[in-house]
Amino acid sequence: MRLTDLGKLSTRMFKARTSRTLLTILGMGVGIGAILFLVSMGYGMQKVLLETITTSDSLLSLDVSGNQSKGLILSEMEILNIRKVEGVIEVSPAWEVKAQVRFNELTSDSKAIIVGPDFLKLDGTKIAVGESLSDNESNGVVISSAFAKIFNQTPQEIVGKEIDINLFKKSTSDSNNNREKQEAEKIEVKHKLKIIGVVEAEDVITYLNKKMIERVRNFKVDKLWVEHADFIDVIEQYKNDFLYCDPPYYLGNDSTLFKGIYPQRNFPIHHNGFPHEKLRDMLYNHRGGFILSYNNSPVIREWYKDFNIIELPVHYTMGQGETRIGENRKKKNMDHVKKTVELLIVKEI
Repeated sequence: MRLTDLGKLSTRMFKARTSRTLLTILGMGVGIGAILFLVSMGYGMQKVLLETITTSDSLLSLDVSGNQSKGLILSEMEILNIRKVEGVIEVSPAWEVKAQVRFNELTSDSKAIIVGPDFLKLDGTKIAVGESLSDNESNGVVISSAFAKIFNQTPQEIVGKEIDINLFKKSTSDSNNNREKQEAEKIEVKHKLKIIGVVEAEDVITYLNKKMIERVRNFKVDKLWVEHADFIDVIEQYKNDFLYCDPPYYLGNDSTLFKGIYPQRNFPIHHNGFPHEKLRDMLYNHRGGFILSYNNSPVIREWYKDFNIIELPVHYTMGQGETRIGENRKKKNMDHVKKTVELLIVKEI
C-alpha cells in the first residue's frame, strides 16, 4: 500500500468517526504528558535534594565506626583494610574529641572533628558560608552555625576570624575499677586557626584539617626520629644509647613541691599509676648512659644513690602558686612562691 493510500484512508476514517479519533488522540496526549511530568518531577526532586540536603557522593557513602565499650577501635591498620575492600573508592577517616575554643576573650566547649578535606563532601555536609577544608590551608577550620551563634556572630561576620583551641584526648580506663576516668589529657594547639567556612548545624562543632596533625606526625629531620612509644619498649630497643628520661613525679608524703605547682591539690590526676620501680630497674641494667630528672624525694635519692645526683634550685608555680599568704609568711616578709630543688640523676659512660 502506498503512502498516498494510507493518507486517504486516515482522512476518510477521521471524517467517518470524528469523535472516536479525537478521543484517541487526546488519550495518547494525556498519557505522554503524564510520563513527561513524572520524569521531570523526579529529576527536579533529585536536584532539590542534592542542593539543599546532601551531596551526590553522600548517597554512595557508608559510615563505619568502632565500639569503644567493647574495645573495638578503628586503628590505621583497620582503615587500610577497609581501603582494600572491593568497590571502595575512597576512605575519609574522622576523629572526634572534646575541645575548648577561645574567641575574642570568650571560651566555650566544642566538639572537634579532625577530618580530611573530602570528608564534608562525602558526609553530605554543605558549606553555607565561606569555603570547605583544603590541602592548601591546613590551619583553616570549618565551624557550625551554632558555634557562631554562641559567640554572638553571624556566619558572614565570623568567617576570616582566628580562634585558639585546646583538644582533650580521652583517658584510658582505670585499671583499679575498670571505669573511664573523668579527666582527659589536654593537647594545646600552639598556633591560631583561621575560620574559613560555616556549615548549618545545631551542635557546636569545629572541623579541623587532619593535615595539621599529619605535619607533626610526618616531621622529619636528618638523624632525628620522633616516636610515640612506652618507655619500656624504648629502653629495651636502645640498650646502648644515651637516654634522657623525664618521668612523672614520684608521689609521696616527703615531697616538697606539690603545693606550689598544684595549689588545687589535683596532682594525683597527672602522676598516679606510673611504674617508677620498673623504670629504676631498667635504668640500673641499661648499658648506656642517661640523665634522669625527678622531684626531690628521699625515696628517689635512695633508689639512685649509686649515681651522680645534682640539685638544681627551682620554684614551681601555678599562677604563682597559692595567692593566699599566711601571717607567718607576712611577718617573715616571704612571698607565696614555693621553692624546692629538681634532681638530675646522671650515669656517665
